[in-house]
Amino acid sequence: MAAQAFANDLTTMTLMEAGTNTSDIGGGQGSTDEPDFFIQGTQSFSRRVTGAGSTGGFGFTGTGPSTPGQHVYIWANVLTPGLVNSTVNGGIRVAIGSSTNAYDQFYVNGNDDLVGGWKCYTVDYQSTPDATQGNPNSTDFVGIVLLTTGAINRPNLGIDPIRYGTGITATGGGSPDPDLTFIDIANYDSDVNLQLGVLQPSSGGVALQGEIRIGNDDTTTSTTFNDTDAVLSKINNNPTGVNTNTTATFSGINLRGSLTTATFTGCLFISLDTHDKGFVDASSATNAATATFTGCTFLDWGTFDGRSSVTLSSTTFKNSGIVTLNGSTASSCTFDSCEPVDVGNNLGDISNCEFISSGSGHGVTTSVSTGTVVFTGNSFSGYGSGADAAINFTATSGSVTVNVSGAGIPTFQTAGVTVSFVLSNSLTLTGLEPNTEVRIYDAGTTTELAGIESTSGSFNTSISVSAVDIVVFNLEFIAIRLTNIDTTSDRTIPIQQQEDRQYENPP
Repeated sequence: MAAQAFANDLTTMTLMEAGTNTSDIGGGQGSTDEPDFFIQGTQSFSRRVTGAGSTGGFGFTGTGPSTPGQHVYIWANVLTPGLVNSTVNGGIRVAIGSSTNAYDQFYVNGNDDLVGGWKCYTVDYQSTPDATQGNPNSTDFVGIVLLTTGAINRPNLGIDPIRYGTGITATGGGSPDPDLTFIDIANYDSDVNLQLGVLQPSSGGVALQGEIRIGNDDTTTSTTFNDTDAVLSKINNNPTGVNTNTTATFSGINLRGSLTTATFTGCLFISLDTHDKGFVDASSATNAATATFTGCTFLDWGTFDGRSSVTLSSTTFKNSGIVTLNGSTASSCTFDSCEPVDVGNNLGDISNCEFISSGSGHGVTTSVSTGTVVFTGNSFSGYGSGADAAINFTATSGSVTVNVSGAGIPTFQTAGVTVSFVLSNSLTLTGLEPNTEVRIYDAGTTTELAGIESTSGSFNTSISVSAVDIVVFNLEFIAIRLTNIDTTSDRTIPIQQQEDRQYENPP
């Protein structure tokens, strides 16, 4: 179809190569060229920040971010992780401002969870700082500041590329060219001559901080993405105990383009960030992409916004945000302790799904207000009534009939629309001997619901009550009576008739 192609919208402030002019914060040894350790190109810059309670660092002055949504990406290497303060005390801080004497400080890391080596920190320049030095009036100075806890006798802070933007766009792929995968995007990102920090290879897969755009939002660019068993982790950019550093919708996957096909099979999407959890967005593009998620898992993830060209099957969401189907279909999926699934007017777009309550809130929200809905195989556990009912009907007027099969009738709350549930589950008896009579009664009553005078092999009927009594009679076999059989879901019951040795049928 087309060769893989990658682009990014990150603007480079500096690559910290030879000839860069850096600006120091605090006293001590000045920053210098560092050819011995770097993440991009052939060198970084380093500095020694030393002393108990000492604050120091350095950065670069250039043209900084000015468009809402842009985030600063800055690479730092703290070679003495045990000698910086904790995160809540500002052990490692990103500085954004107008000079070395006027900058906001964003606490991003500390000795409580810091592992040595290069790490890319991202900060929304419009977020609330944890501290401020002087009176910053621009974003043209960006750097790193350390708060150390002891004496250090060698360079302990390295800084490499400084950029700002939002993410990466991937297009192309498709036979005879290889399909795009997450690792392809990560390999582009992590090239030694680039090192964006948006999607990087990790020990367990790939690590995300920013937006991955799969396809162009047009009708002409062909894009084929196909990944199996990938693990995508959303990096924690917002440690607890300090102000949030990124927007809540900074990181995620944007699916777009009418010639884009994206297939995710058995992939794990997991967020380590409780604020910027990660998103999947297939709804905001002008030109819809076709996407399929099969056997995937979203764990502690954020929102999922679909559209009619998106299919979810055998996929699990656990502790995740709102799934807005927007015309998508979800079959054989599990939603465990999640925000309510918003099906809009299309309640029938979910089938054979399992909903498990977190202890409060709804499983499904729908705005359907009229007509008849086929509702098949959807089970709900742990839901109560009112604000904790399984389904929340938000329409204030109208009348809806919901034909339920393959499961029981769920609890529901309505804002005014009249809702009627009609249960219709399948009951099948198998192994019946020839000339067997079957009678089905509403449990505990003599009200007959179904039956047949004489049959053999199997008997099937549709049941619209939650429990039944079953009578199986044959002159040559002992009569069978089964009571209070649960029929809130489709049931198949094998019947084993025992010969009646006392029965005699004289000629």
